[in-house]
Amino acid sequence: MKSPYGPQGARQISADGTVGFAVITYDVQAQNLPIADAKSLVKTATAVSTSGALRGASGSTSGALRGASGGGGTLQVAVGGQVAESATPPSPGGSGFGILAAGIVLFLVFGSLLAALMPLASALVSLGTAIGVIGLLSNALKMPQFSTELVALIGLGVGVDYALFIISRHRQGLLQGEQVEASVLTAVDTSGRAVLFAGIVVCIALLGMFALRVSFLYGLAVAASIGVLFTMVAALTLLPALLGFLGPKVLSRRQRAKLVRTGPVIGHSGGFWDRWATVVQRRPAVWALLALVVIGALALPFFWLRLGSSDAGSDPAGTTTRQAYDLLAKGFGPGFNGPLAISVEMGGTNPTDALQTLVNAVKATPDIAAVSQSPPIPVPQGPELAIITAYPVSAPQAAATTDLIAHLRTQVIPGATAGTGLTVYVGG
Repeated sequence: MKSPYGPQGARQISADGTVGFAVITYDVQAQNLPIADAKSLVKTATAVSTSGALRGASGSTSGALRGASGGGGTLQVAVGGQVAESATPPSPGGSGFGILAAGIVLFLVFGSLLAALMPLASALVSLGTAIGVIGLLSNALKMPQFSTELVALIGLGVGVDYALFIISRHRQGLLQGEQVEASVLTAVDTSGRAVLFAGIVVCIALLGMFALRVSFLYGLAVAASIGVLFTMVAALTLLPALLGFLGPKVLSRRQRAKLVRTGPVIGHSGGFWDRWATVVQRRPAVWALLALVVIGALALPFFWLRLGSSDAGSDPAGTTTRQAYDLLAKGFGPGFNGPLAISVEMGGTNPTDALQTLVNAVKATPDIAAVSQSPPIPVPQGPELAIITAYPVSAPQAAATTDLIAHLRTQVIPGATAGTGLTVYVGG
């Protein structure tokens, strides 16, 4: 553990003395650390917090713990980093709101609560089973930590889509006077074929990531294909059984009443969507142009889109990882949470002087708050490797940080290392 009160801990305490951090390094990688140990770490660290003005934060990156504390007679401790992230339960917001929104849209379209719940029930049951299988496979195949979230998003989307094919065809059959069993059989025999074909194609496409030969994607491809496979199977087995059990209740009350009053619908149903399709067919060019204008207007923000990766600054405000992020940013500046790792492969006739020239050039770069350097590390059967850690003035998600990285890669580093024999990469 690297304590802020150790011989080399001066840089671990903020200039005003109110925030400090400690670093604990585990002997295993973060993804291999049991969640129970991660939770124990967070519980132990935050248990010493007291109320009041003193503020502190501690966090973990990979296998490390960072902590900060401040003066005033009280203490606040928070934990952040990969280990702390694994101990923090995921926010239910994204998936929960997505399911709720899908339910509302389905209810408005079908006009029947039971019909609206069928696609969601089919998708959720299949996803629960798929995630359980994926959890078992994760013991034999390496999978990214976000595999479960990705499978949930893909499975929910295709699961609802596949169920809609079959339910819509079944409802049409009921409105045309078919018996429940016959209507279900027709729906599976027609729309079910499309679901089967679509599911197989999606699984093949996902497994196509193996062709890239990037091992990081193998587990992700398998997990996503399992999610799609189970949602497809549920749409072809569980959903027809549920439709047979519900009978005519899959129709709205108005549709059931109209069916009893006027009898089966011959040909098209004459509903809103049939009338709308007729209107569009009368002047297809006009409606195509209008649709293109609307889509173009909605796509305009794409040209100002700035891509990035989320970090602890995007976590909910009450989580310990977000508190650690905010406290470290307050004590050491916004860029402290996103240091740049400049890797240097030593080479040339005078690599030590060349390395110092590079460090000085990085220090002199605008928007660099601080620079630290590790001594060159011997690498078996290769040149020595040095790491320069540069802290930007701006936050990790800021556009200024992106511009700074581009400036370092294209101007500062090439100018400082020209002819020296150093090989330099900027990461972090």
